[in-house]
Amino acid sequence: MDRSAHATLARFTLGLSPAALTEAYLDWATHLAFSPGKQLQLINKAFRKSLRLSTYATHCATPGAPADCCIEPLPQDKRFAHEIMAALALQSHPSVIPASAAMVAQCDDRNPRRLAPA
Repeated sequence: MDRSAHATLARFTLGLSPAALTEAYLDWATHLAFSPGKQLQLINKAFRKSLRLSTYATHCATPGAPADCCIEPLPQDKRFAHEIMAALALQSHPSVIPASAAMVAQCDDRNPRRLAPA
């Protein structure tokens, strides 16, 4: 019975110890809880990214408004090729917003060349 329970648990934790996962999460959460500067930085970053995405979504929803790319994908990332995203935006395709949200979430703010002007 223990063996099957451990095997089932291993599938959910990808073979990692649940105790180690819990310890790592609690360590991270504790450090974040006592770092108000980092908390403000993360809140600011989330606000800027959500504002960028909501502005882009508004442009996409407005008929006749030019919908430039919200963010430029990395050159090696072919999932979000500029031509594909531009074509989807012109068609007001519903998948352009989730794709842009994924790119904004993955964006590293330290690389300003990737961010299209807001």
